[in-house]
Amino acid sequence: MELKDQIKSTKEITNDLSRISVLKTKEEQQKSLLQSEQVRKQEMVKSWVRRNGNFKRFQEKKRIAEKIEKEIARMIEEERKRQLNRTIPLSKINWRNFVENKGRLPWPVEKGIITSQFGIQKHPV
Repeated sequence: MELKDQIKSTKEITNDLSRISVLKTKEEQQKSLLQSEQVRKQEMVKSWVRRNGNFKRFQEKKRIAEKIEKEIARMIEEERKRQLNRTIPLSKINWRNFVENKGRLPWPVEKGIITSQFGIQKHPV
């Protein structure tokens, strides 16, 4: 009976070895899968950091642009007020020497744009 027991134990050992081999293969597959997942996770984190960094830089540039626009608007308003203070009323215009009034006359229109210069114009047709 000892030989039978030995054969049985050899079969059991062989079965155990094959199961161990299968389990080891599965473990290696799981390790490989885990490593690929970790690499993918790291790439996603790097991508997020890049996008987040770009977003922060974009927000900072936007904030600076808004600051510049406000400053430009303030300067334009300041210049407009200065020009209003510089203009002279029609009653004080020097009509005898009109050239002396250059730069101090009121703007010709309240709204709209000037499309051509004052004076005689040649008709295009």
